[in-house]
Amino acid sequence: MPSWADFSLSIQQLRSKPLIVKGFSLTSRELSSDSMHLTAAFDELTLPELNFKTSQFSIDCAALLFAEQQSCQHADIKGISAQQQPYHARLNWLSKPGAFDINVNTLKPKGTTLGLTLTQQQVHWQFKLHIQQLNATLLNQLIPTILEASSGKLTGVCQAQGDAKGLSTWSTQLQATNFSVQTRDGSYAIEKLTSELNFSAQRKQTNWNWQHHARLQQGAVYANPWFFEVGKHPIRLTASGYWSDTTHQLLLSNSHYRHGTALSARASASLSLAPTWQVESLKLSLRSLDLSNFSNLYITPQLAETLDSLHLTGRVNASLTVKHNQLNHINAALNNVNFYIPKQDVEITGIYGHLAWDLSQKQLSSLRWQRIVLKHFPLDAASLKLVSVNRHIELTDAVQIPSLGGYIAVNRLHLNTDATQPTLAFSAELQQLKLNELASAFQWAPLSGTINGHIPNVYYHEDAITLDGDIAIDAFDGHIAISNLKAGHLFGNLPTVNADIAITQLDLNQLTQHFQFGSISGRLSGHIRELVLENWQPVSFFAWLGTPEHDDSEHKISQKAINSIAQIGGGATDRISRSILNVFDTFSYERLGMGCYLHNGVCQLMGVEANGHGYTLIKGGGLPRVDVIGYNPRVDWTVLLNRLSRISSTSDVRIE
Repeated sequence: MPSWADFSLSIQQLRSKPLIVKGFSLTSRELSSDSMHLTAAFDELTLPELNFKTSQFSIDCAALLFAEQQSCQHADIKGISAQQQPYHARLNWLSKPGAFDINVNTLKPKGTTLGLTLTQQQVHWQFKLHIQQLNATLLNQLIPTILEASSGKLTGVCQAQGDAKGLSTWSTQLQATNFSVQTRDGSYAIEKLTSELNFSAQRKQTNWNWQHHARLQQGAVYANPWFFEVGKHPIRLTASGYWSDTTHQLLLSNSHYRHGTALSARASASLSLAPTWQVESLKLSLRSLDLSNFSNLYITPQLAETLDSLHLTGRVNASLTVKHNQLNHINAALNNVNFYIPKQDVEITGIYGHLAWDLSQKQLSSLRWQRIVLKHFPLDAASLKLVSVNRHIELTDAVQIPSLGGYIAVNRLHLNTDATQPTLAFSAELQQLKLNELASAFQWAPLSGTINGHIPNVYYHEDAITLDGDIAIDAFDGHIAISNLKAGHLFGNLPTVNADIAITQLDLNQLTQHFQFGSISGRLSGHIRELVLENWQPVSFFAWLGTPEHDDSEHKISQKAINSIAQIGGGATDRISRSILNVFDTFSYERLGMGCYLHNGVCQLMGVEANGHGYTLIKGGGLPRVDVIGYNPRVDWTVLLNRLSRISSTSDVRIE
């Protein structure tokens, strides 16, 4: 060894972007002809761009050997981190022509143990990093601009191999324990997560084969808007495929995602990432053994503002395919699915069936259910068949759906699922729907009789329902026609309904016999024009209900009914009529009627004719004769509803 092997060198400050070194020193001392003792140290080393800083650093090689190969065994590395935490490691180094081997053992910054191995043999090289108990503080220093860790530990191994062409293999195995970290914007986070992660990739010419496996065992995961408590529903993900450097194509050949009983998904796909992102092909199969968990985990967070009370139960198997960014085919099997939206009064139970759809070829679907309730209106068990293609779904044959002791015959059902302007059209017949069951469903006073009717073409478009024709209903031995019907935002926070209603020759005896209102015989006709409902409550209309012209039926009215009408209209009888009311139970009348123009919460009342300062509600006929006259033409709508409520809830109505 030359005599200059004994030397000492010191540099006050050294700058070489991105490195800043202060107080550097290098000393050597000859030990023998082929060895020396070498020590390098500096007071401070900084890498500003990486937010890295260490001080009082030294590396001491007690025996640096020079022969056919150069080596340093058990060199000591010491230093102090930016957080004033000391660390210590051992370095082994071996170099010979065409090869070298570097090994760093037991590097312990901030309680973390790191081991590093770097070897080269001709053009081949290998890198291995062992990590033990990597803590949140050190992780924040390593990736300061991406994530913010707060607690937990990481343990694992990272390996890479390569040659003159570059990286050829890469693998990572990591275990997280009680690990908490989030992105800087808070949109993604994990809390006290215990998990395993394995990833590996191998280069073959210009392609990369890759494999991935992850298991999340404990903790919580947040990915806006979804939040998963992993301990209740463990998550497993396995995947494999290849990546092409030349075509920028990602192939997913075998992927399986499992989240407890809530969701099991398998997928294969071909994705093109350049020049534009495109799903060239995708095959996805989904299975849920517990739709309740699936709904709570995946659907409710996404639709919290619109369907925050959604409940699903049952099982589903489904599959779909995508080609060139376009959905191409769907298949789904439903097994005892139950669908509830309590806030919208929607319930569908016992759904079974097979649903199919294709972009270009007609597909047949079948569906059956045990019961459907829409806004309290019940539909009993039935089944139907549908044919679908592209954006169109329609009923193959007319179907009879039992309801209210009768049935609804749906003659037409056609759905256009256009993404921008979906439309729905249908027509139906009502046959023998029992009014007593309808009253029970809506918690009305008991009714009797049946409803028969015709519903012409009804269209749903842009969140609104319109009617092509009139809805005709036969009830109470008379006729009711609903025209100009339009309804909007039915499933929103403020549904609206507009309609005109014509009422013709209803039998008053059938209409009143089940009410505490009192009994009336005769006929009733009238209308409700320009009806407007908001949130199912009337806000304006012009209504008239009364005895029709040229009605030759018997006109009888009970004492109780007279009192009820007087109570509704805020009217009174004359002194003679009041005395007669105490003697007779039933009276004849010539005409009766009441009208209301509702506007701004006030009802403008009217009767069959004007009478001095009031209006006649009941015009008596024959003997004994009783007239009921109203004197207050303007009544608050809520007051009027309260009067009706009192009449229906008590059998003792007095006239003041």
